Amino acid sequence: MPKPIMRPGEVTALSGALIRWGPNLWAWSDHTLAPMVRDVPPSQVYHFRFRTYAQGADAEQEAFVEVPTQFANHDTALAWVLTEGFEHSTATRHRDKPDGAGKGGARRGIILVPLSEWKAWDAQWSMGAQWPEADETAVLEKAYTLKGHRGVSGVIACADPASAGVASPT
Repeated sequence: MPKPIMRPGEVTALSGALIRWGPNLWAWSDHTLAPMVRDVPPSQVYHFRFRTYAQGADAEQEAFVEVPTQFANHDTALAWVLTEGFEHSTATRHRDKPDGAGKGGARRGIILVPLSEWKAWDAQWSMGAQWPEADETAVLEKAYTLKGHRGVSGVIACADPASAGVASPT
């Protein structure tokens, strides 16, 4: 396997000791593979509501992720939903008050992202690195060795990917 050279803007973790080469493919800065390291997909970070909508009586139902406009405006990882031309709508905090009336039923802007597009993004994008708890000592020791000091920072996530417990639609 060729050894990619780190490029500006490349996703890294642990102060650059880990480099993301592709979806769920991480390597150490010495270019050895880190097979225990996995991506932290957006679905583990963002817990937005999923809804199914149908347009008209004969229309097929389509599932959407409701991304709050406020999040998309302030989170660079979500900026793509602002440029794709997705439908904008409003949502309420209480499902039983669809008009937003009543105490605590304030409206908020949302962007309706088709579930298929959200899943495609989720499969390709990484919010950081994670590894099984059993490998944490080895991962941190390797990072310390590569960086030459014990001040490694930038741990984004360290959870057992098999038991992360994050629900996502199938």
